[in-house]
Amino acid sequence: MPEMTETTADYILYSCAELHDGTIIKQISRYLPNYIKEKYAFKSKLLRSYYTCHMKKEGDALLALFERNNFRFSDCNNNILDGLYEGGYYTECISLYQKIEGIMKEATAENPLKLYHRGYFAVLKSYCKMLEEEKAVKFIQTIKQQQIYLDEDCYFCLCEMYDSLSQWEDLSKH
Repeated sequence: MPEMTETTADYILYSCAELHDGTIIKQISRYLPNYIKEKYAFKSKLLRSYYTCHMKKEGDALLALFERNNFRFSDCNNNILDGLYEGGYYTECISLYQKIEGIMKEATAENPLKLYHRGYFAVLKSYCKMLEEEKAVKFIQTIKQQQIYLDEDCYFCLCEMYDSLSQWEDLSKH
């Protein structure tokens, strides 16, 4: 079989994650040239797929690499947070965000580090899935400070959270 391109590998990882099927993920590295396997961007997409496909052991092993490098790649951090959320690892998503947030505060203009909408949305939706209303509402303010606007999926997640909270059921009876 010929070597796989980076674009093809990205589509395969994305498809596996969407289907929550990790069987192909374990094989993909055999068909990739080393220069692709060594890229942090590729590793973060692989990590996202591991978590989304509930391959936590493999994901945690790869996460250690990013941790050793002090989460210095903005694009990668967003992929990782997204994977933790998509895999249902909500507590881990929030915990990792808090680590990255601390590192972002120390970032310099020469070495900036930031999150994009996907990273912030993963954290917000994690709070929603955990029914942490106060924290979710407070985190929306954090997102707004970044001049990022919530997408439809965030609003659905917020509605689902409010629908699950018993206080709304009690209020509807009055």
